Amino acid sequence: MPTYTLNELLEKMEPQARRDKALIGRCVDGLGLYTAQLAADNKNDPKIEKMKALAERILGYWGLEDAAGTEPSRSFLDTFYERVYDASTGGAVTSDVYQAAHNVIFGLYRYGEDMVVSQGKDAMSEILDMCDLMEDVAEKWDYESSIVADLNDHLKFEVWEMLNKIPLPGQAITDMKNKSYIIKQAILFDNDRGFALAHSPTAPSNYVTWQFTNDNGRHDYYWGKYMSSKERALINYINRVEDYVESYKVTEKPIPTAAAELASVVLPELSPSHIPVEVMSKSQPLVTVTFSEHERLRDIKEMPLYLANTVFFNADEQQQGDYIRLGKGFPTEFRIDFIMNGKPESYTGTYDIGSGDQTLTEHILDHAEYYREDEDHQRLLADKGEGVQTAENARFDFIIHELVPFFEKHCELSKLEADALSEAMGIHDKTAGGQPSEADAPRVTYLDSLVGYAWKCRKILNAAGLENLPELPAPFTEAVKSTPDRDAGEKPSVMDRIKAAQNAPKQPREPKPERGNKKQEPEL
Repeated sequence: MPTYTLNELLEKMEPQARRDKALIGRCVDGLGLYTAQLAADNKNDPKIEKMKALAERILGYWGLEDAAGTEPSRSFLDTFYERVYDASTGGAVTSDVYQAAHNVIFGLYRYGEDMVVSQGKDAMSEILDMCDLMEDVAEKWDYESSIVADLNDHLKFEVWEMLNKIPLPGQAITDMKNKSYIIKQAILFDNDRGFALAHSPTAPSNYVTWQFTNDNGRHDYYWGKYMSSKERALINYINRVEDYVESYKVTEKPIPTAAAELASVVLPELSPSHIPVEVMSKSQPLVTVTFSEHERLRDIKEMPLYLANTVFFNADEQQQGDYIRLGKGFPTEFRIDFIMNGKPESYTGTYDIGSGDQTLTEHILDHAEYYREDEDHQRLLADKGEGVQTAENARFDFIIHELVPFFEKHCELSKLEADALSEAMGIHDKTAGGQPSEADAPRVTYLDSLVGYAWKCRKILNAAGLENLPELPAPFTEAVKSTPDRDAGEKPSVMDRIKAAQNAPKQPREPKPERGNKKQEPEL
């Protein structure tokens, strides 16, 4: 391996530095065109000032504040400001937007890549801002989305790598919620103030961080920061906690409510489980895709089982043609984390997307029934010994008669809860000030009771199984429609589309090729 003196190393780096600076110059020039078009459309667009600040920051970062731009008599910044001013006062905006998009996107990517190395975790939010801006530019100027997706995936991976190295402040939370949001992580300080990180599968902004006050176990949440990105929510939660500790010199103390809630779910150890324990505590089964050859499933970090059923079903349906043509699907490995008999458990398996036209729970049931009844597989087990065959068949019976009904009940509760929340949010959204009218109030109260029922049942189901679940609240009998009115042409909610997909009749398809013994045995 060659070695270099410092001067030799700097000399070898100089050409790359020149290329980087040239790219950054073209990037800022393209940002000037992008901002000018924003100004031409609306001179009061709040993005304009953000773009100006970004141009100054990028040029300062690369030492190009006073460097000559495409016109030697003016700097990059002078050209940027003049172009935006002309556009905001009615001047024409013309240029090769495709080349400008290329320069902006690759320049922002280079800037983000360098910040990973030079600034680390302090730059995580700005790196994500670069990703968002790259997507906006690509959409506005019709640039290849696949290229932008690849570049963004790399930068977001770097952000995730940095996040994974930062201990998440506070403690993981189970069975606590505020409005439609489930609390995932929280920290409480010795002054009875704290911060919480929460997620909602149905809210327009899925993630939120709150500050809260603890009053004898009762939490009042306020100053919420709402986001649609899990990465941004984690960063915001970490930053808010760190800033508060630095400002007020507080120390962490346990969260009494969280500890009490967890104790009410976890029971003393019962009989040995059929499934190896994975240490994780969640109130409903959560699905993680650990590997997939299907591009739309690769980025699923965590989602409730009832939603994963729809996602897997739709992906499988869409790939039926490829499976028939190629004779193979898209192998997808998954893990389901859940609590059963008071203990954290996990189930792992593989779904060959395109081969079955099933939900995830149907797929699990189908595999267990297949191996339980398949003569070839039973002979194989018998050859390994009577004890092996007995144990394996007991496992299949457990999946068929206990695990799948357990999963299906959870999905039923989650769907009930999501439907109730979706309808309640619709009622709130259509009323002035977000408060339901007097006529709608009884319906909202009933919907709240359904949400409370789902949460109560879920805790009992996790702790003791399907027995002794409470009765469903009495049906709502007022002369109120079961779903909020929607104006003609109004876009249906996410939950409406999920329900429509789940309830839609299956369309007949051409016969699929024989799978023979291609089924992959699920692992427990």
